[in-house]
Amino acid sequence: MGLGRLIKQLYGQPLHYLHNILLKQWDQLRFGSEDKDTPLDIIVHPCKAEATIWLIEETHRHNTSFHHIAKLWRSDPMHDAFVDPIFPEL
Repeated sequence: MGLGRLIKQLYGQPLHYLHNILLKQWDQLRFGSEDKDTPLDIIVHPCKAEATIWLIEETHRHNTSFHHIAKLWRSDPMHDAFVDPIFPEL
């Protein structure tokens, strides 16, 4: 999840909800491994990690139906943890 926060801070825009789910799954897959506490941007070269994130991000933004997202939100009680406010902070 740190990689997603880093990209969000660098570019000042939120990642797609499905992307946050994917990053969470990547983190969960590492539980029990010897690299579980190592940030992904150290395991994967930062340029490759960033390129991968933007390719997946573009796919999610162009190919995901609103119905699918609504169904995921309904099943995830913590979905608002990944949803950014639409109002700018003053």
